[in-house]
Amino acid sequence: MSTLGRPLSREPIFNVPTAVVVALAVLALVHAAISQLTDVDDEYLIWVLAFVPARYAGWADQVPGGPLASWTSFLTHQFVHGDLTHLLINSAWLLVFGSPVARRIGAGRFFVFALVCGIAGALAFLFVRWGEVVPMVGASGAISGLMGAGFRLLLPAIDNGEFHEMRETPRAV
Repeated sequence: MSTLGRPLSREPIFNVPTAVVVALAVLALVHAAISQLTDVDDEYLIWVLAFVPARYAGWADQVPGGPLASWTSFLTHQFVHGDLTHLLINSAWLLVFGSPVARRIGAGRFFVFALVCGIAGALAFLFVRWGEVVPMVGASGAISGLMGAGFRLLLPAIDNGEFHEMRETPRAV
């Protein structure tokens, strides 16, 4: 109890939306699971899950994962990271830019938006590396989309002097 008779409210140490915490946990768990594999299995699984432009130029049968990975890799590549540094950098940016977006649009839309941005990143990679046997992994496409959305939300709020209100009523700003 405070001296005024009202209970003390406790502020959390980290004010991160649950959706962002869940996304970070999934990325960390996938990385931890893959790091437990042998080098041969690790490399094979990364090729199966990675986005490889050669799959769309008639090489799907020759790339691990086969034709099915031509469809699934638009999503699966987002959950795999090359190493711990790659994972930590993407996680930091996800924490910074995913938080205001998740607060503003809610958990469900946050996940859909992030996945769609990751797919857009894969399509951009496909466009610039058409037919190449180069694996792309990581959530960088999703993070880039969240960064753009974060700036779209933050900059007008700063300009209008409403930055402090984003924390209290993020959907109203």
